[in-house]
Amino acid sequence: MNMVYAVEADMFLVEVTPDTFQAGQAVDLKISVMLDDGSIVKDYDGDVFITVNHPDDTQYTVPSEGIYTFVAENQ
Repeated sequence: MNMVYAVEADMFLVEVTPDTFQAGQAVDLKISVMLDDGSIVKDYDGDVFITVNHPDDTQYTVPSEGIYTFVAENQ
């Protein structure tokens, strides 16, 4: 993938490690901000809202009530 510099995001690529897990188990998220052509946005400084889409989502928690702000250190 090419690295580009832009302000807007067309989509987000979310990678979860491990790829299968149980409620209550900690996981790592890698969120990449991307353009329609698949290029990674290097200097994104906006917010993302993280939510769990599961029938029993009361068992899952996300940090900061689901809001995460990208900062320069994330790049």
